[in-house]
This record gives sequence, C-alpha cells and structure tokens, in this order.
Amino acid sequence: MFGKNVLDTQKWLEQKLERSSDVENSSLRTASIDAKIMYIKSVCTGETINQYIIKPFFNTGKLDDYEQYLRSFPSCKEPKG
Repeated sequence: MFGKNVLDTQKWLEQKLERSSDVENSSLRTASIDAKIMYIKSVCTGETINQYIIKPFFNTGKLDDYEQYLRSFPSCKEPKG
C-alpha cells in the first residue's frame, strides 16, 4: 500500500513499543490481501478497530478497494519518503 517506508516504520514501532502492554499488533489475511494492524488500546478500542478496520478488510474483495476505503478517513495520510 505505502511501500518500503511502511515496513521500516513498522519495524521501528515494533522495536520501540514491544514491551508495552497497551499496543496490539496482529496480522490480517485473505486469499489476496495480507496486512498488519497495530494500534494503541488506550487510544482506540478493539471494538472500534473491528468495526472500521477488520470487518471492512474481510468484506473487501480487492486490495485497491480496501486502500480506497482506508484513504476515505479524514485523518489518513500516506507516509513521506
């Protein structure tokens, strides 16, 4: 979705936050899409993540459709670099 920069950012976040019990980190997979999800539990509830991220992920048929859905959120910005 966002390229190599996201992988670098993901690794950095995992290293910095690995000891925090407030960080949730998991994978989502379908036959055609593989994604990682990371969120801070004290900022966003699992219920919210399920409603706006996980359910749409499994209801989307194509990666392009899911990316378009995620970009529809007002606060969604692609990383620079």
